[in-house]
Amino acid sequence: MTTTDVRVETAPSAGRGRYALLIVVLLLAGVLVGSLLHSQFLGRSWVEAIQACGKTRPLATAADTPAQSLEKSQQWLDCVTPVERRRGLVSLSGALLVLLLALGLTQLLPRRLFRRAGPVSVAPAVWQERAENAVRSMRRRVAAPQVVFGSLALREAFTIRFLRWTRMVLPPGIVTVPPDQADAIVRHESAHVAAGDVGLVWLTRGVWWALPPVLALPLLTTEALVLFAGNTHTLWESFWAEYVGRAALVLVLTALVSTSVLRSREHEADLRSVREVPSAPLRALLSRATTAARAPWWRRANAIHPPPSQRVAVLDAGELPGQTRVLDGVVYGALAAMAAQTTTLVALPTLLGSAENSQSYALPLSCLLAGALTAAGWGTALWRFALGTQRSALRWAGVTLGLPVGVALGFLTDFSRTGTTDLGPFGDWPQVVALAVAMAGAACVSLALASLWATTAPRRIWVLAAVLNTALFTGAWWIGMTSGALIIAAQNWFYGVAIAGMSANWQLPVAIGLVVVCGLAWHWNSGRLTLLAVSATATAAALLGRWLLPEHANFADPKALDRLDWWVAVGAATACLLALAALNGRTGLGQALAAAPTAALLTTAGCLLMRNRSRDLDLVSYLVSVPSLFTLVLLCVAVPITLLPGGWPRTRAWHSPALALVAASGITTVVMRIGHTIT
Repeated sequence: MTTTDVRVETAPSAGRGRYALLIVVLLLAGVLVGSLLHSQFLGRSWVEAIQACGKTRPLATAADTPAQSLEKSQQWLDCVTPVERRRGLVSLSGALLVLLLALGLTQLLPRRLFRRAGPVSVAPAVWQERAENAVRSMRRRVAAPQVVFGSLALREAFTIRFLRWTRMVLPPGIVTVPPDQADAIVRHESAHVAAGDVGLVWLTRGVWWALPPVLALPLLTTEALVLFAGNTHTLWESFWAEYVGRAALVLVLTALVSTSVLRSREHEADLRSVREVPSAPLRALLSRATTAARAPWWRRANAIHPPPSQRVAVLDAGELPGQTRVLDGVVYGALAAMAAQTTTLVALPTLLGSAENSQSYALPLSCLLAGALTAAGWGTALWRFALGTQRSALRWAGVTLGLPVGVALGFLTDFSRTGTTDLGPFGDWPQVVALAVAMAGAACVSLALASLWATTAPRRIWVLAAVLNTALFTGAWWIGMTSGALIIAAQNWFYGVAIAGMSANWQLPVAIGLVVVCGLAWHWNSGRLTLLAVSATATAAALLGRWLLPEHANFADPKALDRLDWWVAVGAATACLLALAALNGRTGLGQALAAAPTAALLTTAGCLLMRNRSRDLDLVSYLVSVPSLFTLVLLCVAVPITLLPGGWPRTRAWHSPALALVAASGITTVVMRIGHTIT
């Protein structure tokens, strides 16, 4: 019997989120195929319709009143909506075709495997009883599979789902295996049934095999148009070479994730099968398999089952390996970036009528989709990693750096950018860098919260963790994509980020999210008095500097003093963050999630009280701009803090408040000195 943390035993599998991402990416590739087919057959009529709308429905100009601008915009939308809806339906037809083929293959592939097992016979009742007992012992309300024996040529047990029935196919040679080892085989297969992912595995395989013929459709139609319609655009153009290369990359990345998930699925089944029974029979069975002839390297690389020696090592460790490796993070981040960008550029604008009308909500919705997928597949793995014991410095680096590298790679190689020369939806490198930094920071914040929970909170909160991770990664996608666009518009990294923190449409949800994170950090942190002292000393130093030091602000701008207050409050929070990280290393990030926002709030309140005679104060701007600006700082410095070692061995309780006092004094002095450039 393998004894593990009960929170690990009840943790949701990251594999389900990764299956979902695979399916979404492959279906979105089908949407792009539909978009290409629309351009080939209906593109000319679409352009003519848009041009006609431009002539009969002129767009708003700067000379128009707000009412006139609104009326003209509505007239324009009414004119272009029919052709945009048609474009959306044709684009969706590509995804629908992939889905229909996948559903057919979902039934065909397991049936083909079932037939290859040879003539089958119903197993004796004792084997059916073993399977029922195994499923029942795993505390799952699922029906036990029907147990059958395959042909004499069958060497390996497997489980398939076809329509509404599930069958466990056992090799006849199992009757010669020692009873306890035979039970181990049955329990392993029953663990797959208890996990409820048998059908999901075949659906993912079906979608993957359905996509290549759909990807080939634009190539075939292009050649057909050349032969029969006299089209001058041939397959020898560079566009199609790039199209084939990007399509191949999508298939390779999804195949890598699929193989990794299938291997993790086997480890999960092993661990689940030995929770209530001794693991010695399964170890003996796997140890006997390790003595068999080793398969060639190309078979091992493509194998969906991990080698027996690795399965034994996982049983010894009692926890899943490899779900937060660097390669996993790179591949998963690339696929998530592809899903986010494709949804923003193609799917939502075509579905919602017109790109101009939908951009205000297309971006948040696409970020929500990407955030939910990232939370399910990567956020869950981060929280399981926090509960594990394999937490060396190298593993921390892999967890931290893999995802942002993958996000950048996904934006550079995204399928939807075929034939373009820019680097993302807003056309330049700042977009890629800003999003990679934001995603890395969100992952580090999630990991810091998970570490606090793993250390101090024994309760299982996986639903809360899923919601929290979804909010964190959705915010990171939204912040990164918006900040990158503003950096490009401002032609300056600092001013672009500052403008985003002071005026972006994500200010309010980000401010609320930071308050929630702060509350959870206070709840899970120990040593609250010390953290409160850190917040208080940083606040006192910041307010004292704000009161005594001369103001160097742009006094021609009536809001300059407001922005100076915001930066002073952000400086106090940053001082807490740096002080705790300097003394406590990576664990200081979790402590700072409690102390730093508190210092920002206290400093904001102090600045408001100091200026209470001013009638021009905008309370809402203070309450949302300060948390938003500090969130940007937090995302930028979270990665280097997470890469720090564990901290100084000999620190006293007063060291943190003292260092926060010094840091806040220095930062406030700098802010007051350069206020004219940052306000």
